[in-house]
Parts: sequence; C-alpha cells; structure tokens
Amino acid sequence: MSKEQHARVHARVHTRCGACGLLFHETDLLHSFVRRGSGFTDHGPSKFFGDHYGISCDDVRFCAFVDCLEPHSESSMVHTDCLESYISCGLGDKLCWLRAAATWRSPWCGASPLNVPPRINFDRRLADLDLTDRVTSMPQELYDMIRDFSLSTDPMPNYSLHHYDQVVAASSLFREYVREEPLNRIESWNRGEPPEVRHGPDKPFIRLSIDWRGLRSIERLAVLPPAVNLRSDYAGYVVEEAERLSNVVVKFQLDLATLSGVTGGFRVWDTPCPPPVDDNVDHDPSSMYYETCSMYYDTSSMRHLGTIGTEAGSLTGMTFFYGYGSLLAVHVHTPAQPSAKDTFLNVTPHRQDTLIWIYVPIQKGIAEFAFSKAEHIPGHYGKRQQLLLHLEDVGDVFVGPYDLRTSKFMLIKQPQTLVYRRFDVSPIYFCDAFSRTHKLKEVCPPPNRAISGPSWQDFMYFSSAHLENAVVIRVFTVPLKKLCRGLLIEYEDGIKRALGQCRLGVDPVQKYMGMSKLCFKNVKHLKRGSKRVQVEGVIVECHSENDHTHQDLGWTCCNMSGCLKLWFVDEETRIQYSDT
Repeated sequence: MSKEQHARVHARVHTRCGACGLLFHETDLLHSFVRRGSGFTDHGPSKFFGDHYGISCDDVRFCAFVDCLEPHSESSMVHTDCLESYISCGLGDKLCWLRAAATWRSPWCGASPLNVPPRINFDRRLADLDLTDRVTSMPQELYDMIRDFSLSTDPMPNYSLHHYDQVVAASSLFREYVREEPLNRIESWNRGEPPEVRHGPDKPFIRLSIDWRGLRSIERLAVLPPAVNLRSDYAGYVVEEAERLSNVVVKFQLDLATLSGVTGGFRVWDTPCPPPVDDNVDHDPSSMYYETCSMYYDTSSMRHLGTIGTEAGSLTGMTFFYGYGSLLAVHVHTPAQPSAKDTFLNVTPHRQDTLIWIYVPIQKGIAEFAFSKAEHIPGHYGKRQQLLLHLEDVGDVFVGPYDLRTSKFMLIKQPQTLVYRRFDVSPIYFCDAFSRTHKLKEVCPPPNRAISGPSWQDFMYFSSAHLENAVVIRVFTVPLKKLCRGLLIEYEDGIKRALGQCRLGVDPVQKYMGMSKLCFKNVKHLKRGSKRVQVEGVIVECHSENDHTHQDLGWTCCNMSGCLKLWFVDEETRIQYSDT
C-alpha cells in the first residue's frame, strides 16, 4: 500500500440527509462533512450516485459497502438545498450546529446512523405553505397522490429549517463544550433535556431508543419488558444488561447525546420489548443464520433487527418486496395499515421501479415458517433467500425467487415473532424466530418445489392456486393498461390466495363474482422505457356464462376447477393452466 493510499481518509456513504432525514435520490447534489481532528472539512457539492460504489473526493474515499471493516472517519451528508437554506437565512456560524447535529446521528462512535425515516407531519407542511384548505377540498384520490409524491421527493427547505430551528433556538440553553457522564450513572435522559443522574437502587438493565437523529432517550429498567408486538418504523431500541455497558460514557452537546467506549456490537430492535431469542436458540457464531442475533461480531457495529408479530388477529397479510432475487423490505398488513405504499416509499428510490410485490393474505395465523440460508458474502450486495409459509386452512405458500437447487431451510412451528436483519442500503434477510413452544430447527427443502416452468430470467417468481369453490376474483392491472399484474382469489370458506403481484391500494382492480369461466391470453408488450424490446404479459377476464366470445384469438378459457400457475418477474407475467 502506498503512502498516499495509507493517508487517504475512509468515510461512509449515507443514504439519508443529515439535515432533513429523507432519502437521497440519484444525482441529488449534496455536501459531505468529514471529521479531521477536532474539526470538519466540507466536500462538495457532489452528486449522489446510489448505494453501491466507492468514489474519491480530494483525499477522502467514500465507501458504501455495508460489511466494510476498514476504520472510517466520522462523517455526515446533507442536501445542498438544505445547506443553502441555512446560509440564505443568515444563520452564519450556526452552521456548526448543523454539522454537529448531522454528525451526531451516529448513536455511538463507529456505528452508522439508523436507517429510519423521520416522522413527517404532512398536514403541518401544508399549513406552512398555506395550502391546507385548497388541498383538503380535492378528491381523495388526488389528495393521496399529492401526499405520496410529497413524502417521496426531496425535502422542502422549510421542513429542514423547521426541524433544526429547535436546535438553534435551544443553543443558548447548553454550554458549547461536551459534557460527559458514565452511562451507569444515568437514570434517564430524553433529547432536549438534561440527564437525570441515578441515586436510587441499582437497576440491572438499560434501554436506549434511537431515531434518525441519533440517540433519543436513555432509561434504566428494573426488569426486562415482556415481548409484545409494539414495533416502530421510526425508531430502534437497544435493551441490554447494564453490566455489559459499564465502561461506556455518554457525551452531551446541544440537546444531543452520543456514546463512546462501545467495544462490542449491539442488537438494535424495531420494538422496545424484543423477543427473548437468546433463550430460544442455541446460537452458533459460525452459522450465517445466527450472525445477526449473536454477539460474535467486530468493533462497535450494530445489527438492526426487524420483528413481525404473527399471532392470529395481529396481521391480515404480508407483502414481501424483492429486487433482483433479494428481499428488500417487508410490509405487515393490519386493519390500520391495509396498503404497503408507505413501506414501498421507504425503499431506496432508485430501486423502487424494479421491485416485485409478493402479497400473502393471512386469515388464521402462520402454522409454520421456514427460511433458506441467506447467501451472505461480505462486500456482496445480493442475498438471495426463499421463504415457506404454512398457513392454517391454506397450505404451503412459497415466496421468493424460484430455484430448483437444493437449499437447507430453518423452520419453526407456531411462531410468535419473526426476526429479520435490516441493513442501511443492502437487502434484508430472515435470521431468527421465536416461539413459546417450539425451537428453530434445520430441515430439508420442501419436496413440492420441483415444478418446471418458463425460463426467461435468472430471477423468476412462481405462485399457484386452485379455482374450485372460488367466489370472488380480483384482477390487479398495470395502470392505464389491460395487462394483469396479479390475482386475488377468495373462496367459499373465506380463505384467500394471491397470485403474481397484488399491490393493494396502488393498482386498479377489477372485481368478478359469479364466475363460470376464467379466461387469459398471453401476449407480448413493450418493455417500460423501450420502443423495441418486447416482454411477456397476460390479459385476464372472468365471465359468468359458459357460452361467451372474445373479439380476438389466442384466449384460453378455463372452467372454475383445476389449477392456475402464474410466473412473473418485474414487468413480465405468464399464466399456465392445468385441469388437475
């Protein structure tokens, strides 16, 4: 290694703006602040080029590899628009507060900021622009379109200013130097308030809460909280024994806090009451399945873990978002969250166009859940994983890229909580599960996967359902086109099966009842953004009469019996039918 390479500063690429907390879009202009000694250097403006690159700017190398173990300098990134908003408002030297707030998004030295979105009050943003009356008087569909676009685009300058004026306004209440306290001496602390020092009896547990701005609160606990389904998309939680944090120090500056002296990795949960997976699983540090949940990892990194409560009544379904064979996000459908739109909008913007939506309706809970071994290679983006759900009164539902190669699965019966590894920019993957009555165990791959089908792509997806006793069929179509994207079939007993991509609350839906025939026609259509490349597609109709006609040729008319098989990937869909 040359002296020049050795002297080059290594800094991480961030996916969210340190000022407004929203995701960067490709080609967004941004400024990067990198710590040099006791100060920061400003690099920019430069363009954001996504999440899979390493570039050099001056003597700084910016790296986006999640698994990179090379020591890196403290850094932050902000939109150029956000930075200029401060300058144009005459904040002057208050920019140092912005740099501090953006940099202290890391909950402790060496950890990346938690990749969670800020809580945005859309109605307040309308009020700031004096648009409330005009927008809320619009039709609901148009109002929803404006809301979704607003929440998925770059931040309005007034939003970042409104958020950080709390820091600027409170600056006179805090000394400029950094105050330090041993973590074991802190009874409680909430952002914006001075810490409460502990004087009472010893409490053996500590809970930290973290959001997109960094540490949000610290509290001592006398007992561990029972595991309950209280997950959050906006915060992460660390629940640990206080003894394990005995050498950790809390630094306070402005209304912010960060930890120093962290020497081991932490599990950061999406719930303040995580499941007791350590009591359920005999972790093997050499196994990929458990590298997320065990404590055998390096430096001061953190492992962000998502949870899904699966008990009957707590969810109505799940949507799995896949991209190029890897799982990128999971949405849990509940009566309060019937659509997966918000989860979709939190996926890195430049990956949204290629996402595969796989919806699994769940009425009576999950009897068994199995996940294949994730192909986790340090520095490698893809992490292909298949899932198998055995649902009460439904049977097996296979989720993920269809692959006939043998792969070992981890299975748990009667799960109460599913656990998956969350990354800043890389795919997620399931790694653990908790049940009060059963343990996670290794099983052979399910035998019913050996189904031959069309081979258009490396990453194909497969779903099937029988037509007998179907009473309602909903056909999801591509907007402004007749092309079928997915089907949701409801049976006499109330059970539902989904085929293809059923994007609830997003795509147009045609509802059919009293069907005697399901008809489909496999067609060719132009690939999105292309004038020449044609890909596979399908048109689906249902008819109440056996004696019906079609205006063109090529239709297959199926009795309401037999099995419908649907192969799909990205924009391509193809249906096969068998009468057995």
